[in-house]
Amino acid sequence: MRTPQDIEESAPCTGTDGHGPQSDRFARILERISDGVYALDRDLRFVYANPQVERMTGKCREELIGRNVLEIFPQAANGDGYSAHLRALRENRPVSYRAQSAATGRWIEATIYPDEAGLSVYVRDIDEQLRAEQALRESEARLATELNAARRLQDISTLLIQEGDIDALYHRILDAAIDLMHSDMASMQMLDHSRGALRLLAWKGFHPDSAACWEWVTVGSRSSCGEALRTGRRVVVADVEMCDSIAGTPDLDAYRRSGIRAVQSTPLLSRSGHLLGMISTHWRDPHRPTDRDLRLMDVLARQAADLIERTHTEAALRDSQERLATALLASETGTFRWTIQDDVLEWDESLKRLFGLPPEQPIRGIADFLDFVHPADRDALCAEVDRAIRERANLIKEFRIVRPDGAVRWISDKARAFYDGDGRPLYLTGACRDVTEQKQDEQHQRLLVAELSHRVKNTLAVVQAIAGQTMRRSASLEDFANAFGGRLRALAATHGLLTESGWRSADLSRLIGKTLEAHGVGNGDVILSGPELGLAPKQALALGLVLHELATNAAKHGALSLPSGRVGITWELARTEDGPRLRLDWAERGGPPAVAPRTEGFGMKLIRHTASYELEGAAELHYGSEGLRCAITIPWRGGEAAPITPALA
Repeated sequence: MRTPQDIEESAPCTGTDGHGPQSDRFARILERISDGVYALDRDLRFVYANPQVERMTGKCREELIGRNVLEIFPQAANGDGYSAHLRALRENRPVSYRAQSAATGRWIEATIYPDEAGLSVYVRDIDEQLRAEQALRESEARLATELNAARRLQDISTLLIQEGDIDALYHRILDAAIDLMHSDMASMQMLDHSRGALRLLAWKGFHPDSAACWEWVTVGSRSSCGEALRTGRRVVVADVEMCDSIAGTPDLDAYRRSGIRAVQSTPLLSRSGHLLGMISTHWRDPHRPTDRDLRLMDVLARQAADLIERTHTEAALRDSQERLATALLASETGTFRWTIQDDVLEWDESLKRLFGLPPEQPIRGIADFLDFVHPADRDALCAEVDRAIRERANLIKEFRIVRPDGAVRWISDKARAFYDGDGRPLYLTGACRDVTEQKQDEQHQRLLVAELSHRVKNTLAVVQAIAGQTMRRSASLEDFANAFGGRLRALAATHGLLTESGWRSADLSRLIGKTLEAHGVGNGDVILSGPELGLAPKQALALGLVLHELATNAAKHGALSLPSGRVGITWELARTEDGPRLRLDWAERGGPPAVAPRTEGFGMKLIRHTASYELEGAAELHYGSEGLRCAITIPWRGGEAAPITPALA
């Protein structure tokens, strides 16, 4: 657009007064242009104004011509417009300014050109331009905000896929929430399904008492997050002081304590739609977030939900791994994977520990593994591996290994091969378990079964011998039943003691007590004195029968047949050149005198023969006025298992 000055300077003059056909032509142009043009003399009085100036000022041309600009715009006396006119005259240079029209309220831009006659002013309506510029600035600001929000959300996304401090990530999300929502505070909660309540994970800006109040939030809470927990939808409270459902509740006190006037709570949902937690933002003044802000919050909530879901998954994975590691450790089990084509063998730490190796020691291939297998088991193991791969069968094999420290351990290996689409074996994976104790238990079980078989045969032989001798010496069937039954009970009592110890040994004092208890002898009738000693099973069985015969004789004929009678039993262990020897003394007193029988009965015969043959010692019997005395001396084999042979042939 050409200015009036341009028009004036370029127009050819037809006379000194500037009138003529050319001047009329330019006047008609000025009348038709959309911008305002007016001229002032040097006293700032209007000498010309086109129709646009009339519309801009709200005054007709007759009201403008000859009047000072201050009369037309009195409010501009101290404004930029009047100063610009004066400056253009004083400095004799073009001056521009912008102002808002008092008549129309629209913004204009005026450019003032000085000359010898005064001032020529070109006025342009820039209201639409300014509005467009303002809209552009606001759009750019919104774009910058959106870009910043996008960057914040992208940063959170990047952090979520990296290893890091989960608590720090929670606070980064809260910082982003405060930034995106233009809030003063924020908080994040996780749903505890076992309690059906929200647990506070992280918060920013709360008073500590408020944080304590909201540490656990249930569906009964009147807070925004409690309402969102009940409904499963976002809750916005623009002013907590005006919310009827919050009035008079502890939650309102907590809001006030932290200076909170407005709050929104957005549920955090898993990818499958399950509630995981809540993210909330809080303002110190009444506030209602815009739709744009809430859309950004939805994006952030999606990321926070992913973080919580990832936290749940990782916690469950850690728990599973810990349980697996504990199970592997407790069961002494390790796992491996053998890539068959490349001959790469991977062991976990449990398997290396099982083989007695440090965690850092590499195992490169199958040859390294076979180095640990007992030489006698290698061929069989290799053949079983080949068969399992060839027949696509499960590998189940037990074999021995030799650890670096020389220890031999039994290993149970269970594995399976996997194949590609063409049927070629890719890798073999499985687990190895230490079954050394199990193998030892099996061997021990076999020995026990064999020993039990031998022991039963011997016991039956003893019973048969006792039965035969008792029958020959019994005057009647009743005598046989009483004598034979007593001896079997003595044998059974000793068996019971040995069973309690797993047939390893029997305590001598308990053996004596059990024997005397079977004859109804009380503690006051017997005096026991001697150290604690364990007897081997064979010695215990034989000595139990001897003690039974001595107690039976004392009850029938000796000291225990009278109320005043007593029995003293003492024993001691002596060290000799031939090894330790046990001496046991049986001494009766207070009973009838003991008289040697003319014919030795089966009981006394059993005592002598058992001491000599079964116990490999001797039994000395003394008959006196105080009662019977018996001194038994035998080699002591405490706890030493020995096969049982019949006491009498």
